[in-house]
Amino acid sequence: IAQMEYIVVLSECLNISRAAERLYISSSALSQSLTKIENELGYSLFLRNTSPLVITPEGKQFSECCRKILNQY
Repeated sequence: IAQMEYIVVLSECLNISRAAERLYISSSALSQSLTKIENELGYSLFLRNTSPLVITPEGKQFSECCRKILNQY
């Protein structure tokens, strides 16, 4: 659940530092979690070499699914 929340907030902020603030975690913890999620999925959710972040088409679809699931709680 926490990882889904990370993706949703990051897709809204498109900035790791701001998303980490909203989630009350460190930027490095968020970045590490994102890397772990992307490795498990086998594809990138965000392009991190840009400022602001750019959400990939897969990331957009994944974050929308996460948002729907979180809205059920």
